[in-house]
Amino acid sequence: MPAIVTPVGSLHYTVRVPEGSGPWPAVVLLHGRGGDMGDLLPLAEELPQLAWVALRAPLPYRGGGYAWYPIISDGHPDEEGFLRAQTAVRAFLVALPGQMPVDPDRIAVVGFSQGAALAAATGVGPAGIPRACAVLSGYLPGFVPVQGAPVQRHAFVAYGTLDRVVPAERGQQASERLRVRGVTVEEHRYAMEHTVIPIEVADLRQWLVSVLGGVETAVTE
Repeated sequence: MPAIVTPVGSLHYTVRVPEGSGPWPAVVLLHGRGGDMGDLLPLAEELPQLAWVALRAPLPYRGGGYAWYPIISDGHPDEEGFLRAQTAVRAFLVALPGQMPVDPDRIAVVGFSQGAALAAATGVGPAGIPRACAVLSGYLPGFVPVQGAPVQRHAFVAYGTLDRVVPAERGQQASERLRVRGVTVEEHRYAMEHTVIPIEVADLRQWLVSVLGGVETAVTE
């Protein structure tokens, strides 16, 4: 699977694509604070028949890596910075099918921590892309509106009962607010800290297969 690094707007991204021609189902990866676009790419080994697109956050982070938005003194996201990042991610998702041969009806966003907050925000956004979002050890900021017509989306929400960075309660709240918007939520609790663990990856893999549809058979087609 070739890897490509290129900027689009304010965002750089890396792509891993399967053999053959598209359009492919696709997963867009959003890393956490202090990370980079390669952090979540090992997930691509789980479903190599998908196109995997890993974005890099726009803000350099102290100590290395990148951040999606600033954190204010009480540990919550800066609203203006968050909404700016949300707009950039949304614009990228809408433009993606024109950049590479992916199926616009089979795109999922998977995020961790800060990236998970943005993934959750895509789940309550306008109808259309993406079809699904996965919120790994993340939350949905209170200033992100969830009212309006229900959207037919799916969400995978996973959080750790031992997480001291993003407590489990914030993951539960994200699930509840996604359901209010009409999203079908699959919720998972794990005895873990602020990380991603193998059983979580296995559950995520099964969920991606179910919501993107036809993924398992795509390898032999």
